[in-house]
Amino acid sequence: MTVTVAAIVVANSADLYLAETLSQLSKQLHPIQQVMVVDTASSVETAELVSSYGFSLIQPGDLPLGAAVSAGIAGLAQQPQWIWILHDDSAPEPNALSQLARAAELSESVAVVGPKLLRWELPVEIQQLGLTVTPTGKPFLLVESEFDQGQFDISSDTLAVSTAGMLVGFDVWKTLGGLDDRSPVLAQDIEFSLKVRAAGYRVVVEPSAKVLHAGLSMQGKRARKWLGGGYRSAIAKAHLHLATLLAPAILIPFIYLLLPLGVLAQIPFNLVSKRLGKSVGQGSAWLWGWFTWPSRLAARKRLRSIGSLAAVGSLVATRKQIRQKQSKELEFPPEDTKNRQKGFFASGAFYLSLLVPVLSIGGFPLGALRTQSSVIGRSFESIWENTGVTGVQYLAGVAYPSDPFNWFFALLALLPISPSLALNWFVFLSGSLAFIAAWLLLGQLTKKTWLRNLAALGFALSPQALVLQSTAAVVELAVVVFTPLVLYLLLKTKSAFNAPRSWRWTALAGLAGTVVAIANPVVFGLIFVFAGFIALSSIRRAPQLLASFIPGVALLLPWLETTLRLQWELFALTSSARVIAVDQSLWYLIGLAAVVVVACFVSSATLALGVAALVTILMIVDRLLGFGYAEVSALIMLAVAALLVAVIDSLKRQQAKAIAATTTSLFVGSSAILFGVLAQRPIQAEDLVAPALVVAQADAESSTRTLLISFEPSLTADLIWGDGRSVDEESVLYSALGAESELKLQLANLTAQLVAANPAEVGALLDDLGIDFVLVAGNSAQALSTKASVSGMEFFQISGDSQFGSLFRVTTPVSQPVFAASAMFRDAQLAILGLFALLVIPTPATIRGYRRRGVR
Repeated sequence: MTVTVAAIVVANSADLYLAETLSQLSKQLHPIQQVMVVDTASSVETAELVSSYGFSLIQPGDLPLGAAVSAGIAGLAQQPQWIWILHDDSAPEPNALSQLARAAELSESVAVVGPKLLRWELPVEIQQLGLTVTPTGKPFLLVESEFDQGQFDISSDTLAVSTAGMLVGFDVWKTLGGLDDRSPVLAQDIEFSLKVRAAGYRVVVEPSAKVLHAGLSMQGKRARKWLGGGYRSAIAKAHLHLATLLAPAILIPFIYLLLPLGVLAQIPFNLVSKRLGKSVGQGSAWLWGWFTWPSRLAARKRLRSIGSLAAVGSLVATRKQIRQKQSKELEFPPEDTKNRQKGFFASGAFYLSLLVPVLSIGGFPLGALRTQSSVIGRSFESIWENTGVTGVQYLAGVAYPSDPFNWFFALLALLPISPSLALNWFVFLSGSLAFIAAWLLLGQLTKKTWLRNLAALGFALSPQALVLQSTAAVVELAVVVFTPLVLYLLLKTKSAFNAPRSWRWTALAGLAGTVVAIANPVVFGLIFVFAGFIALSSIRRAPQLLASFIPGVALLLPWLETTLRLQWELFALTSSARVIAVDQSLWYLIGLAAVVVVACFVSSATLALGVAALVTILMIVDRLLGFGYAEVSALIMLAVAALLVAVIDSLKRQQAKAIAATTTSLFVGSSAILFGVLAQRPIQAEDLVAPALVVAQADAESSTRTLLISFEPSLTADLIWGDGRSVDEESVLYSALGAESELKLQLANLTAQLVAANPAEVGALLDDLGIDFVLVAGNSAQALSTKASVSGMEFFQISGDSQFGSLFRVTTPVSQPVFAASAMFRDAQLAILGLFALLVIPTPATIRGYRRRGVR
């Protein structure tokens, strides 16, 4: 005997999915008593489409799923034995209903039958084959993203099935009241199936019945109200609701009381797994649960009043099944090796990066570089005291924020060697690092290995880059190294295969971009403009692209607030370690202009004009500020390298390519010899910026103070804290703006007394200022006269001469000055950096994204 079936199709819009669903319904081999389409959007297009197939239609308005199905059943002309529920994005194969009906006839205890749901765009892949829950109540798919090879084609009992393609007995539906729209949408099918089981019936899945399902709700392609919010929030609400239904009664109060702790405990895990939206969803579900707990308990009471759920336990997902599904996340299709670019080792880039430092082998790191910008604090602790704080070590302490670039010095100080030696190593390896960064970036423009290597060498060995290295221009080299790296990471963020992998690229771009931000805020701003343009071409990645700038902005914010209040243009000068270099940017601009013109005709005009626009903005801002960024020329060379790659890659004739490659090679070779091999390197010495006696006392007493008197070019007096003023203890703001302090008058008075050999007020001034040493620098007549006058006073003991000058120790005890810098913003800045560091940690989702065909 053939069972009678009526189909209820809940439609939300008249699109291609609905058209295909209705088309497939018209081809069913099993007779359908009536097809009722419930149009919740009440559109004319849907009415015309349904009419073309001769199906019934009602337009009850905007109803939730359960009410829509009930409205469709109420509109049926005759009462069927079974109801077949379909969504507007679920197209059944012609024999689907026949197979479902056959399964329904096998046993009178079967009340619900579900089909095998296949992915709409990839019909050979199983989207879903029955539903269950984890021991905590979270919805769980036993089979998902598996290729359909018949390996699961066995009819079996399951805890629940989806409403997409669900065949349910009419009497059972009426008796149990259908779907409960008071429950979360993603829990309704499981809750209804639980009611069916509590009533003593079976729920089975029939794999031979196949339905293509697009899953528009899961993909965010329906209005958010369909799910009651975002997908993450909807699944978290379903989890909480089902946990309330299934958990022992004694645990219910603890579940709701401990919800906030559970949400907070999940945040680090969600960050590591790159599922930031999951924390938001869990947080919203927690608040929803607290405000709707009476409704959850009422749903539990209604379910439990139907019957026992003792038999449900055997259908809950086991730990083994959960582990198996998690392990499958690491599985991936075979790699497409045919068209894949050669990697870092196979391309020879690794060996080229090792050869680059050979050009500067004369500067092999053995100690601290003797330049104005290369001697930093002697320990991490001393540098950390001047990082991210408000208060610089001048006079009695000045409430200026420390230079932002000190964060980079602190990073180098984490290495297990002297900080100044680590800085020397960075300078020595900067050529290799710039080559690697450029090599990664240029790989986005060409697949030709030789061209990629040559262009990256052209950037790393360009004259300006080598000049910056030979002069140990640390701040400028940081911009040169990290700018191409950040651009590469932003492009990878945009093109990432999945969201977790995109968030990992975001974190890497954020941390690398932080270095650019604290070295050159102007370049950081231009990178933001670049990110904005690529975000327009990939709106779905816009949140990740914009989020990558959060760490850089966080580290710059205190600096920006102070400079805008005092002297706005100083916001772009973030370190006292910057060097003054000869401006060669005009020659680079001429070369760039020539390449831009050629690229407009030969390659991509959009790329050429975009690069030209960014360089033009950089040059204009640089000229307006008047700081003369020494790295501008090197960045112009990066633009030239990128456009040359595009031009040469587009050339059709081999002869033209050979000429271009040969010319570039000659340029690279000449630059390497003239500005690399023959360049003069800074002298290397100990990392001291004060006499050894001062350093020794400062190690024992951090409050040590030294009065430095210098006569070159004119008489100056400075109060030096601790073991000398290293570059991390200098301040851009103090050098530019100075500060008002009573100590200035006292220092001037004491210096005048010492120079004039007048000991009258010297003792009192030494005590008031807390001075432990006096250092007289230089060998001019005035300097020698001052040394003689100081040595003849009873307050001092001669401590010897050094490269820094003549040192005199104060013999009388002095009061110790006390000053504590404020680090009110530093903890928040560290927290942001820590969160991004968590996002960098690899996870199965990022590994799977990496191993997809053609994805890197």
